[in-house]
Amino acid sequence: MAGVEALLERNVIGPDPMPVVAILDTGAQYGALVDRRAREWGIRTVVTDISTPAEDIAALNPVGVIIPGGPESTYDEGAPHIDSDLLELGVPVLGICYGQHEIARAMGGTVLHTSAHETSVVNRQDGRIGIQRTDEASDLLQDMPDGAKVLMTHGDSVVEAPEGCVVTATSDGIIAAFEDPAKKIYATQFHPEASDTEYGEELFDRFFSTICEQEPSYSLDDQMEESIADIKRFPADSQFVVALSGGVDSAVAARLLLEADVDPERIHLVHVDHGYMRENESSQIVEEFSKLGVSVTVIDAFEEFANARYTYPDGSQSSPLKELTQGSAEIKRKIMGETFAQIFERYITEQELENAVMVQGTLRPDLIESGHASVSGRAHNVVTHHNVTQTTEQWREEDRVVEPNKNLHKDQVRRVGRHLGLPDSIVQRMPFPGPGLGVRILGHDGASLDDSPVKLLNGNVFDEDARAELEGDVRSWFLRQGYADIGIHVVGMLSRGARGDASSDGLVAAYETLQGKPTPSWSEMVEVGMELTNTFPDLIRFTNLTANDPKSQEQRRFSMVPTSPDASAVAMLQKADAHAHWSLYQSGEESGIAQLPVILAPASTDGYSHSIVLRPFVSPDFMTGRAAVPGEDLSESLVRRMIASTLAVSGIAAVFYDLTHKPPGRTEWE
Repeated sequence: MAGVEALLERNVIGPDPMPVVAILDTGAQYGALVDRRAREWGIRTVVTDISTPAEDIAALNPVGVIIPGGPESTYDEGAPHIDSDLLELGVPVLGICYGQHEIARAMGGTVLHTSAHETSVVNRQDGRIGIQRTDEASDLLQDMPDGAKVLMTHGDSVVEAPEGCVVTATSDGIIAAFEDPAKKIYATQFHPEASDTEYGEELFDRFFSTICEQEPSYSLDDQMEESIADIKRFPADSQFVVALSGGVDSAVAARLLLEADVDPERIHLVHVDHGYMRENESSQIVEEFSKLGVSVTVIDAFEEFANARYTYPDGSQSSPLKELTQGSAEIKRKIMGETFAQIFERYITEQELENAVMVQGTLRPDLIESGHASVSGRAHNVVTHHNVTQTTEQWREEDRVVEPNKNLHKDQVRRVGRHLGLPDSIVQRMPFPGPGLGVRILGHDGASLDDSPVKLLNGNVFDEDARAELEGDVRSWFLRQGYADIGIHVVGMLSRGARGDASSDGLVAAYETLQGKPTPSWSEMVEVGMELTNTFPDLIRFTNLTANDPKSQEQRRFSMVPTSPDASAVAMLQKADAHAHWSLYQSGEESGIAQLPVILAPASTDGYSHSIVLRPFVSPDFMTGRAAVPGEDLSESLVRRMIASTLAVSGIAAVFYDLTHKPPGRTEWE
């Protein structure tokens, strides 16, 4: 039972009698979504490693246990495994994805191993997939109808359920769910915690209320009290320096300081304008907070950021930020994160602030996607966030930083903001990454694929011949699907994503309406795109292409133009971003989407101009989500105006409208 008290302390729940659900840490990117679902429903959670002995889990006295997905395969050497005695405790257990595989393995079922990057095996699934109910009496799926769309992102699959278990749902030949009601063991291949899964909320309600026999006992007020307690542990003479981005996360963090009775004279709001903000955004932030009677210190730091370099472990340095090209996305994020931290350190020194404590608006997803140990000892890094850097880690080790939102997701922070009386202009502000447009400029040195082949994380290498071969295969696939009247292209630029709880990447596919030919519906092409990226895992994005120069499929050629986050690229992207957002806000349709990333891409249709990616995105939590579909989430007329206004920006000759869900694509492209 060693470590149980420390575990309780780490999860900020204390040794009280309130019911808890134990979540076993598998390194899942979506693990915190499971945690969120539980807390949102109204029950406390405690997170412990998947390999925790059953007796230690029993000592927590949980009312239920959940085993989330994870980046490993149960077949991997060194893969984490559950203590099989856990399944004999008599406590309800829910296994999700990797958790389903672990339950099947421990109980004698059969798990089929599939490489995450095979293209010929039907069991690879990434996206929203329909399931077929096979047992109407299912305890867990009682409220989930036949044909419900669920999020799948996996390679391995259960193909034979353990003896005594009932298969309750299937999908494309694999077992989507099974259960053993007598032992209170339930397992799903799909992710009910993800917003992309229909009836996921009902599934969790059934698990907590009916199977675990609980009633809600944990509220948003309880979560706020935990955040306030985290602030109050600092001495009364502490000086709190708030890294104010202007968004809801840092605004709520600042407001919670007042709830914790911090003297306003000891709160310092500092906004760092790194020069990669949206057009006029820093001045708008200052104006917004001045309306609340709050003074904000603004530090103009474009030159410092643009010329900053990353120092590698061996002491060598990268090129300056403004000169970075392809393959440097993580380096850009680390440069910007470290530069932020250094500027705040300098501010503290110059202002002679004693007992200074940094305040960051860090969210749970920031820590999860960065693979941070505070949320998971096993998570794989998908992308480094600017508030998870070497210096911020030092702050954490020295207890010089407080992150009141670190256990919350975006939608929860917004609810806290409304509860605390923040205006909608701040609460509903569209999210913007800390590094700003710096990570929305896709770098490239302009070299061809033959001179500079693209190497994917899965080891596949694409020179021009390999790209052309893949493009030919994709075009043949579209013809077999009955699409002979659209142009199909595979563009040799790289984008990031995530498959099966691990970081992934791939090339970009695009379709183009040909002159005089019928246009397929947007919703139809979204579905086609999901099937495409499942069939060809070397493709991570599926987009619609609109270019200033209409051409036939055979005539269309792409080249890469030199691109880096210098002043000229920033100015071009600021204009395109402003045009797209102006069209959106003028339409009054902004409430239909969560975010509108606008990205400057090096892909050129004329040999010298750039292209823009529009990525309207729908998501309540930003861990998963879907592309905004024209005609459903946004009007088609608005999308046409957004594309046209973006094409009007000098230096832009083509627009890619991203139709990729998350997964396999990320919200951002880098």
